[in-house]
Amino acid sequence: MLMGKMLPNLTYAHTAFKSLEHVKDNGEDWDRVRQLEAFVNLGYDEIPISQVPSDEIVNTRAYCHEYTEMNLALYELLRGELLRKFAANKRLVKAGRKVTDSFTVEVHVHIRRGDISPAHRQYMSAELYHDMLTGMRRGLEVHGVSMDVHIHSEGDGAGFEKIVEDFDASLHLDEDMLQTWYALMSAPVLVMSQSSFSYTAGLYNQGMVVYSTFLHGPLPSWVVYENDPSQVEREFASRKTDALLRNRMQNARRVSFAGVVNRYSVLE
Repeated sequence: MLMGKMLPNLTYAHTAFKSLEHVKDNGEDWDRVRQLEAFVNLGYDEIPISQVPSDEIVNTRAYCHEYTEMNLALYELLRGELLRKFAANKRLVKAGRKVTDSFTVEVHVHIRRGDISPAHRQYMSAELYHDMLTGMRRGLEVHGVSMDVHIHSEGDGAGFEKIVEDFDASLHLDEDMLQTWYALMSAPVLVMSQSSFSYTAGLYNQGMVVYSTFLHGPLPSWVVYENDPSQVEREFASRKTDALLRNRMQNARRVSFAGVVNRYSVLE
């Protein structure tokens, strides 16, 4: 889609999702693939490939990865279009927030588990996430801002105990895929794992995104974590972050919350 928007004489034609990593394309699992197609709504305002004459179809898949990795900054330009498509969907998602005495910023952390173990090259330890959050907390304290931390993962949460204790984090384990992805893409602060699941959420995210190096490169606006908590502390204490938080505080003053709302409810 990015290539079709950016390159002259090339038009994007939409093909609906047919499969999804780790999801089989049959029965109830196939329904999940269709739900994802409807949820992100990428085909909105696009030409379906079924309407394109076969002799006009050019398969650019072989070049997509190379093109996007060389032009990652262009994703920043595409984000508005992705969000427009998402907003055009009739499926609504709402997020609730806790009421606190001081200003807090929600930090949503994706910790990839399930299909990977400590021996996997994309495994990120709980200690690494703890270090990241420690640096972020110190940086935000410069602005008198605290963190409301949410961990999204799978399994029984084993190994996350120190994060939960030290950051009073909420665990979201094995929750609905679409609700989880929405929580990540709309998070004021998103901490990604080395995973395409949180990477795609990062492409939509309008807040601050913390990225750890893996297959796909970072967007210019992302904070690249390089195993140095002091580095991410400096990033979150920077003037750019200060401006972001001031804007969020101004928006927060216009909305009041009572009690705790169910956080991510998908409404048909």
